Amino acid sequence: MNTPQELDCFECGKGSLIPKLVDITGYRHGEEFTVIVNGLQCPACGLKTIDNEYSGEFTKLVSDAYREKHGLLTGAQIREARTRMGMSQEKFAQYLRVGPASVNRWENGKIQDEAMNELIVLKTDLLTAINNYQFVKQSAPVGSEIAAFGFCDGAIGVFAPFAEAQFRKPPSVFAAEAFSTMEVYAPLC
Repeated sequence: MNTPQELDCFECGKGSLIPKLVDITGYRHGEEFTVIVNGLQCPACGLKTIDNEYSGEFTKLVSDAYREKHGLLTGAQIREARTRMGMSQEKFAQYLRVGPASVNRWENGKIQDEAMNELIVLKTDLLTAINNYQFVKQSAPVGSEIAAFGFCDGAIGVFAPFAEAQFRKPPSVFAAEAFSTMEVYAPLC
């Protein structure tokens, strides 16, 4: 902490609150999570607390603990996916068709719902997108437009814009690198 001034313990009045890493419990959606955060502790009575300077960090840590428990992307993972794709929060919001404030909130502690989490993963992870495509293709009725579409006759056209946005490579370079080994993910014709 940056404050050299000692604070008297407001719980016992006998000790001073010392800056250190403390384990504090927080709640998200009715569930309890204990996280380690920069805080203050009284050596006399053991009181652990945080000041306003670290309340944002605490909120992110508790939210991310909830996300990890429930298989959701953490704020850092969302930020990493966005930056890997070379997008600002505003561009990423447009890409997901949400408001820019939503992306900012997710990266800073607000928990996205499961449906939005799945959309983020589908639109930022190529293997997940390919697996989803294969599932949809296999589930489609025979003779339908989706069932008729195969990797041999157009997958590169579908995945190239995704690859170019995610990996900043022209479709032909991506196709040479990824689709030459597509048999790993889906059998070719």
